Amino acid sequence: MLAYFSRCALWHTSCTRNTGGGVRLLTANAASQVELPIAIATAATWNEVEDTVNPKQLAQWMHDEHDRVHDLAVTLRETIAKVPLSHRGDWLEALRGRYEHLRAHLHKHMALEERDGYLPTVAARRPSLSKEVDRLRHEHEELTQIMDGIRRDLLEVRETDPLMIQDCCCRIENLVSSIERHEQDENLIVLSVFTDDIGTKD
Repeated sequence: MLAYFSRCALWHTSCTRNTGGGVRLLTANAASQVELPIAIATAATWNEVEDTVNPKQLAQWMHDEHDRVHDLAVTLRETIAKVPLSHRGDWLEALRGRYEHLRAHLHKHMALEERDGYLPTVAARRPSLSKEVDRLRHEHEELTQIMDGIRRDLLEVRETDPLMIQDCCCRIENLVSSIERHEQDENLIVLSVFTDDIGTKD
């Protein structure tokens, strides 16, 4: 239990246990909640996760997380596809809110992946993938910079700035496409490393 509460303090969130035995990390934004299997949430490092979590659970957690990101991205894409010709105030506020949902969730998601890192664990299990691990880690940094830059511009743009709005929408679309490619690569690398465990353990 001490590890459970220390994880919550470290991530500057509150935690609640759900009825399914998992842990939900709560941020100030309800849409950016991240749910973890209890063994993942209470482990001090991802090396401990290897000893306490069935690889199927880890793969399922990543799958569920990526599904959540996909759902947020779909909502965001639907918003930028319907830019009003005039009276954009309410639409712009909705866009800011939905973008912040995705940005906040991804910040938490990537922090969990980097926390004492499952990526180093992958590299340790499969040294031949170390360059790929480094690339994924670097992409986390790039995605964070891109997301924060878009957020700054979205906060400054006005409903009477059609060209700036169009620019923000194009950048959001490019960001979402980059996130999708990144998550596909993550899925492939995790499955390639844990495939034997996933295929033979319950």
